[in-house]
Amino acid sequence: MSFRKVYLQPIIIIFVYLFFVNNQEIFLIDQLEKGVKKYVEDKSRKDEILAVTSLTKSSVKQFNKLREEQVKEFRLMNGNPNISRETFKRYFQARAKERLEIQILMIENRVMMHEKITNTEWDLIMEMENHVRQKNRNKIEKKLSRGKYITPFASMENVIDKVIDDESKKIELMNMLESFKSTHHSWVTKANDFSALHNEIIAKKDATEEELTNEIMKLNILRMDMYINIIDFRFSILEHTDNEEWEAIINELNSTMKKQKIMQ
Repeated sequence: MSFRKVYLQPIIIIFVYLFFVNNQEIFLIDQLEKGVKKYVEDKSRKDEILAVTSLTKSSVKQFNKLREEQVKEFRLMNGNPNISRETFKRYFQARAKERLEIQILMIENRVMMHEKITNTEWDLIMEMENHVRQKNRNKIEKKLSRGKYITPFASMENVIDKVIDDESKKIELMNMLESFKSTHHSWVTKANDFSALHNEIIAKKDATEEELTNEIMKLNILRMDMYINIIDFRFSILEHTDNEEWEAIINELNSTMKKQKIMQ
């Protein structure tokens, strides 16, 4: 029995978005630091801007280091059948509060840097940003056309097929897995559009702290939706399996996350 399905976007990056601050999220523009180095000719202004990017990246590095331990904690919780939904809810709410604090810092620093960048320099940086993002998207589409991107959860299908003897239960669990992957795919599509290439506010040089905060909160809402999706999937497995089946399937889920570096 095969339930494998190839999606039009790689979903491997989901847990990077969920737990860590990634390059896209720093100042909301991937190429800002490189663009400043290349296009800001005045040395004094360039040094001031790069000092801010350096301090911000240092704060992000510390944040992500803490997240590495929190991801380990999540895997332990995820594998424990006695953990309640309320415990997961409190856990994710705490992570959301921590993320918002670092996001506010990044937004404040981005607005501060904007004041030191001319309109011409900003336009050139945006051209670089959009060029790189489009180039990366073309690479993904090329790999997709060659069938190189498949869901990283394919091994879970094999485990379900192996450990579940009852055919109706097997079909039910496979359908749950497909629904879980489909929701992830939808989330990734929306998250990938969260960029200067698709968002006028993010691309705008004089975007205010309020405007940028409103945009980042939209991404945070997507994150919370995916937290809920993960936990719903986890409890669905728990409710439809015995102890031995549960252990095999949830261990494979956690193993897949770790092997594919989905959370790192």
